[in-house]
Amino acid sequence: MLIFVGIDQKTKVRIRTIHQGIMEKLKRQFSAKIIAMITEKPITVKYNTRLKTTAGRASKDKIELNLPLLSENPSELPQVYAHELAHTICCRLWPKKRIGHDRNWKLIMTKMGFQPRSHGHKAHSQKNPERRYQIPL
Repeated sequence: MLIFVGIDQKTKVRIRTIHQGIMEKLKRQFSAKIIAMITEKPITVKYNTRLKTTAGRASKDKIELNLPLLSENPSELPQVYAHELAHTICCRLWPKKRIGHDRNWKLIMTKMGFQPRSHGHKAHSQKNPERRYQIPL
């Protein structure tokens, strides 16, 4: 179950569709016990306006998305959502492990039908260009 906070209706529908497609793939590949562990608690999906350099962030019960980046690059939403959902799934299946881009995360991404990439999203904001600092000598 997904709980949406501060997300517009159009994006909710897109995320729900992406989520349902992913879950159908996982149900064909994992046991009912594993699926129950993944789906036992709802996932809150929300925008986080403080995210500046990343397209999303995840924890055991929450996925946060960067609205400006995804608004400028809507085609990246499926990959970004899947990336963060894979982190949430890993948190639920391996709760004592650190969240990262390890072999478990890569396995989940592959089973969901997505490239297990951790960088290289096309989500670069024109409004928040990369900051460069110069150290005065």
